[in-house]
Amino acid sequence: MGGTNSRMATATGAGALGTPVLWNTPKNFGEAMDVLKTKIHEATGGGPINALAAGVAGVLDRKNKKLVRSPNLHDWENRPLGEELAKMAGTRVILENDAAVEALGEATGGAGRRFEIVAYVTIGTGMGGARVVNGRIDANAWGFEPGQQIISVGDKVGYWEEFASGTAMERVHGKKPWEITDQEAWENEARLVAIGLHNLTVIWSPEIIILGGGVTKSLDLEKVKGYLEEMKVFSKIPEVKLAELGEKSGLYGAMALLPTPGR
Repeated sequence: MGGTNSRMATATGAGALGTPVLWNTPKNFGEAMDVLKTKIHEATGGGPINALAAGVAGVLDRKNKKLVRSPNLHDWENRPLGEELAKMAGTRVILENDAAVEALGEATGGAGRRFEIVAYVTIGTGMGGARVVNGRIDANAWGFEPGQQIISVGDKVGYWEEFASGTAMERVHGKKPWEITDQEAWENEARLVAIGLHNLTVIWSPEIIILGGGVTKSLDLEKVKGYLEEMKVFSKIPEVKLAELGEKSGLYGAMALLPTPGR
């Protein structure tokens, strides 16, 4: 359940993902729950559900299964999300941040599947991500918000996503990222992305960094690696790859969160 779109699929066996269903995420919480209830019923035919796992855009209160902060879903904040999901599914609910679920999907079934320590960053309207270790979202108290790290660029200081996200590019260039053809703009974007990735490298010490999100479709990965080489502290930089699962990464991650039979 992202700030713009939501996706859902059923999983009927180990690694077997059903056909995804996509819809626009309603900003109103009540409307969103009504739509989701209908989608679940259509997908399952009203049959029993063993467990429901979901990623949601924002900072979670895991104990109470509520969103405490969501830049694009303000009306969802402090609403009984977990309770509503449990009612409509009639089963156990597992909630995580949407970018963390995408990270898990890429780490277990995508570009990071051969690595033990994976860092994932999505660069789109905003910037999110997570660290995955041995196929599990790494232990944390509050979650991961790599886009909120503070960096200095020239005489400006601010959050990484204020400089390097798709929203930031649109603000500076007056165009959507996919409309920008100026090579200097993309050179600058590669440098800004590398600054944040350097910080994640020295803090998270990943074997691989996976980049997802719409902005990466035009990002020059070799330039990002070049800037990382210039900044490196360790003997070598992590591998840097683009996400492989695309819009299904969150669904594969949610499937990986589901309890295995007997657990």
